[in-house]
Amino acid sequence: MSPVLFPLSPVPPQIETLSYDGPYNGATTPEAQQQRSFVAQMLTSAVLLAAKIQDDGLFKTSVQQLRVLYNDFPDCTSMDTKCQVMGLNLLRLLADDQLASFHCELELLNAQELATVPVQFATTLAQSLSEGSYHRVVSAKPPSAPFAAFMPKLNEAVRVDIANCSEKAYESLSTKDAQTLLFFNSEKELSTFIESTERAWVLKNGRVWFAASGSQQVRVPSKQLIQSSLSYANELERIV
Repeated sequence: MSPVLFPLSPVPPQIETLSYDGPYNGATTPEAQQQRSFVAQMLTSAVLLAAKIQDDGLFKTSVQQLRVLYNDFPDCTSMDTKCQVMGLNLLRLLADDQLASFHCELELLNAQELATVPVQFATTLAQSLSEGSYHRVVSAKPPSAPFAAFMPKLNEAVRVDIANCSEKAYESLSTKDAQTLLFFNSEKELSTFIESTERAWVLKNGRVWFAASGSQQVRVPSKQLIQSSLSYANELERIV
């Protein structure tokens, strides 16, 4: 069952939940169990809202409170709902490049939870990142709308990583090659990325010229590298 979205209150949901005694005092009465389920629903709604509006503080604190309920009272919500929250948290950690925390969170999940779609989505992305299969990350299809809200941030982090490597490896690239490396469909998207990341790159005569760095650049045959990378990616797709 999908979590209920409660009307917004002037009181933050993390504080509002503390007005209930049952969820946190270990009581096993029907009233305490009902309150526990209600609080879990409220916090889950806060997580989904935070993902949608990209409120990092609300997301983190809501997940932290939910983790307490998940650990102490596993029956406070369904496994599907728990794994949706945990999968979202894993995706946030990936987007923020918090890999150590990401793997610590995985250790807290059992085999059944690790096999669910939301968690598998995050772990598959992590595997693709570790392999350098950035095309799989950028083309990934989120399992639901809350997951889609984190993808622009993750894709931006991928492009920044590629851009940092490219400007150290090349003196310049053709505009088309730069678009291919950074997964852009047009020169306008490439230009917008350069401006938003405040890079001293110059688009001139169909090429992207990178700012000269103090250290000597390593000469890399760009066309050969791109062709080899695409060929390698195609071979991996066939094997998988």
